[in-house]
Amino acid sequence: MDDLLGRARAAWANYAGIDGGFRPGLVNLGVNARSRICPPGWAGIVLLGNAAIVTAPAAGAERDLRRALSGVPMDQLTPELQVPVNVHIDRRRCYRCAHPSDLGA
Repeated sequence: MDDLLGRARAAWANYAGIDGGFRPGLVNLGVNARSRICPPGWAGIVLLGNAAIVTAPAAGAERDLRRALSGVPMDQLTPELQVPVNVHIDRRRCYRCAHPSDLGA
């Protein structure tokens, strides 16, 4: 792995605070209400190379996000590509996906 990519993945994994970090070829989705990849209460997605991490603010949100994102190709997980900024899970909840550029990163 490119050293710069490896360092970037390590930094974002640390900010996410979920187990497993980036796994090549996979989307790692975990729960962390204190994740620093997005504002509190939001879902966060970071895609670097061929791996992504997604954080959910609570266990219920993780289940809903897993359903909402299933079948979405990895390269379409970030807002600038295909996923809308607001991901409406159901009528009662709306989780916002933050892109690193939204956070000044």
